[in-house]
Amino acid sequence: MKAQTVSPLKHEPARLPGQSVDEEIGRVVDRFLSERMAIVTMFVVIAIYDWIRWYTDTPINPYLTSALAAVAAAWFVYGYMRTRTNLTRLKLGRDGERAIGMFLERARTLGYHVLHDIPSHNANIDHVIVGPGGVFTIETKTYSKPLHGGCVIHYNAAKNTLHKGSHDISSCLVQAKAQAGELRFLMEEYSCTNVPIQPVVVFPGWFIQCTERTPGEVWVLEPKAFLKWIEKVPTALAPDQINATRQILSRHVLEK
Repeated sequence: MKAQTVSPLKHEPARLPGQSVDEEIGRVVDRFLSERMAIVTMFVVIAIYDWIRWYTDTPINPYLTSALAAVAAAWFVYGYMRTRTNLTRLKLGRDGERAIGMFLERARTLGYHVLHDIPSHNANIDHVIVGPGGVFTIETKTYSKPLHGGCVIHYNAAKNTLHKGSHDISSCLVQAKAQAGELRFLMEEYSCTNVPIQPVVVFPGWFIQCTERTPGEVWVLEPKAFLKWIEKVPTALAPDQINATRQILSRHVLEK
């Protein structure tokens, strides 16, 4: 039987900051519950059944099924601890994307359009803003901060290295460049070429210490600094180019 009603919405709602991460959180939870709860429940039911038979003097040895239930419960706890760690990481990333997404809305006062969670071939682009200075792909990296000591990200643009304390996180630069490349490829599919695309990585709550800046580098910034930087960028796109680029990206999101 055909549906008698349809949605009043002509288009899907715009994607929200961190939406893809939120969807991944749902998948992690569903996978954990479906895999472990079914097995744990099965063994618990068997154990209860055997204990009932033992209590009613029906010859049965409940120790084997109880041991199996204990093993299943231990497996459940182990999986829960691992899943909880994964969820904590995902939720931190999601909250960071949402916070930066809300902050980037201020760029609209500078003539920029703001889009969130743009689907790409490999991984969604957290944020894209389009305006007079060009197109900026923004990757948000939300790291928990130490209780004591400095919270500093060290960026050497000339050597293309990035460190958080003693940890090498230069892969963030590779990811940012890859996202800018994918967006450039997308624009070319719509015959929109010669649009300047600047990859950006932002670290909310961390101080960025940069040495040896070079032209064409990935911008590594603290969120507030980003808005100051785009204010100083020379005009690269005319109003009609800005509108065309925004329409292409909006259409791409709706098609996905």
